[in-house]
Amino acid sequence: MERLAVLEVLDRDGRARLVHGIHGWPVTVGRGLDNDLVLDDPHVAARHFQLGATPVVGDGAGQEESPASPRIEMQVASQTINGVWLGRRHHGAGSTVPLDSGTEWTAGATRLRLRLAAAPVAMELRLQPPSARALAGVVLALLLLLGTAVLETYLDSDAQPFLGRALRQLLPLVLGIGVWALVWAVASKIFRHRMQYWRHVGVAAWALVLMLLFDYALAGLSFAWSQPWLYKIRPDVGWLLLAGAVCAHLRLVLSAGRQWRLTAAAIGVLTLGLLAAMLGLRHHDSGQWWEPLYGGTLGPPWLRMVEPVGIDQFVNETQGLQPVLQQRLRQAEAADFPEDEDEEWDDDGE
Repeated sequence: MERLAVLEVLDRDGRARLVHGIHGWPVTVGRGLDNDLVLDDPHVAARHFQLGATPVVGDGAGQEESPASPRIEMQVASQTINGVWLGRRHHGAGSTVPLDSGTEWTAGATRLRLRLAAAPVAMELRLQPPSARALAGVVLALLLLLGTAVLETYLDSDAQPFLGRALRQLLPLVLGIGVWALVWAVASKIFRHRMQYWRHVGVAAWALVLMLLFDYALAGLSFAWSQPWLYKIRPDVGWLLLAGAVCAHLRLVLSAGRQWRLTAAAIGVLTLGLLAAMLGLRHHDSGQWWEPLYGGTLGPPWLRMVEPVGIDQFVNETQGLQPVLQQRLRQAEAADFPEDEDEEWDDDGE
C-alpha cells in the first residue's frame, strides 16, 4: 500500500529514533497493545490520542477533493491525564488539534513529529568538514599566541636562561588550550555526535588573541589619550570576552536554535551580574570601583596624542592620591592587627 505519512518518535537532538509508516487513517497512539503505534512511556495513557484525516473539499468551481493532501487533526483521548503539548500550549483530554506536516508535539515525555507524503522535503544541509582554510586559521591563532608569549618572555628582565623561561611560559599555555578544547570536544561528541576538537582549539586560541589585543589596545589608548580609566577596566573586560568565548563554544555544542540563544543570554546575564557583584564588593572593601589606582602603561613618546601636563599640575593631581593611599594603609594595618588580637596581646602581656 502507498505510504500516506510517517509518525516519527524523536530523540533529544530532534532526530527520528523510530519511524512508523502510516498507510491509512485513523491512527491510534498509546501504551496499549491495541494501538497502531505503541509507546513505552509511563506518562502516556493506554489510548493517548488519535490522528484522523479529512479530505480537502473543492471550492465548488469544478475542483475535486485532494486526498493526497488531507487535513490532519489530532483527537486527544478523554482518559489521558497529561494531554499533549504543542510548543508552550497545552491541550488537555478531549481536545482537537489541527496538525501540519512537520509539526512536533509532546505526548507525556515523548516527542513526536508528523510528516505527510505530499509535503515537500526540506533541503539537504551542508556538512562542513574541517577544511584547510579553517585549520590555517587555527594555526595562525596558535602562532600569534606563542609569538606573543615568547616576546613577553624576551622583554622580561630576568637573569634566568631565556629557553627555560620560554618553556615555562609556553607549556602551561599549550596544555591549557588543549585540555580546555578537549572538554568542549567531549561535550560536542555527547550533544552533536562529533568531536570537532580543532574547531574548539580555534575558538579558544582566537579568544585568547582577542583578549591580548583588547588588553594591549586599552593600555595603549590609556597612555596615548591620558585616560587612566581605560587601563583600569582591562581585567573586567577580560571576563566579558571569556563569556563570549564560552558562547562560541556552546554554538558548536548546541544546535543553532532557541536553546543556544537562551543559554547564551543566560551566560551574558550571569556574567554581568558577577561583574556587578565584584565591583560592588571591591568598592565596599577599598572604596574604589577598579583595582588599579592609576594607569600603569608607559609607551613611546610618539604614541602620545595629547600634550603632557606641567609639573605643577602633576604635583597637584597626585596629592589627591594621598588620602586614598592612607586609607588603604589603615585598612591593611587593621587587617594585619585586628582589635581582638591587640586585646589578647595586652592580656598576655599583663
